[in-house]
Amino acid sequence: MWTFLGIAVLAGAITAGEMPSLRKRRAVKELILFILLLVAGCGLYIARQVYHATIPNPLDGIAAIFGPLGEWMSNSLGGKG
Repeated sequence: MWTFLGIAVLAGAITAGEMPSLRKRRAVKELILFILLLVAGCGLYIARQVYHATIPNPLDGIAAIFGPLGEWMSNSLGGKG
């Protein structure tokens, strides 16, 4: 519970520090991106620390996609696969 509250307070402090300058510059796209990334980061951290969720490694997904593609290219170009 304290972890969740600590992250919420920290996210609020970061938002309070960044939001005025983004609004002042009228940087709407940057503001939306900032909020999305902050919510995603806080959500992943809370899911990992508080709820003990397993978050997959992004490199596993990249290897699953590009592994067979690399083998196919190697075989089609006459390499040893």
